[in-house]
Order: sequence, then structure tokens, then C-alpha cells
Amino acid sequence: MNEFSANQNVSVVLYTTQQIQELIRITVEQTTTKLLAELDQSNQATYLSVKAVCKKLDINPSTLYRWTKEGYVPVHKIGGRRLYQLDEIKSVIENGFNC
Repeated sequence: MNEFSANQNVSVVLYTTQQIQELIRITVEQTTTKLLAELDQSNQATYLSVKAVCKKLDINPSTLYRWTKEGYVPVHKIGGRRLYQLDEIKSVIENGFNC
């Protein structure tokens, strides 16, 4: 439980809706740039496993499966494995999940 004593200095910052939206926009832009840079560095493999994609995007496998089912991310079944093409993952990130 967090309890504040009378001698602690506490400050509260209030943001407008526009300021929050701008913070979200900046965060998404920075995250997208970072992900694309990381994917460019790992351009050695053409295909990525489910585990590798989830690690790169910092998502849960259930999220990747849902995105695949909804048609946002194309999957390739090769040798009984679900693989994702690196260029297609980059395209999804760059285009913001437009089908």
C-alpha cells in the first residue's frame, strides 16, 4: 500500500486531451522507427518463426495469431511451420496494419 506522509512533496501534472494524443503519436512514431531499424539489422533471414516475430515486435503469440487471422500479417506454411516473411512484417509496420 502506498501511503504518503505529510512531509513528502507530491506533484501532479495534468495534460489536455491534445497533449495526450501528441504523446501517443510521438511514442508510436518512435517505436515504429525503432522496430524498423531492428528489422533492417536482422535482414539475414528471409523468414521468421512465430517466436522470432513476437520477440522482435514484443508481442504475445496470441496477438500475432489474431493479426494473422484478421489478415493484417500474411503467414507462410512451410514444412508444417508457420513462418513470416521479413519484408512483409516491415510492410505491416510501415503501413500501420492496413489490409
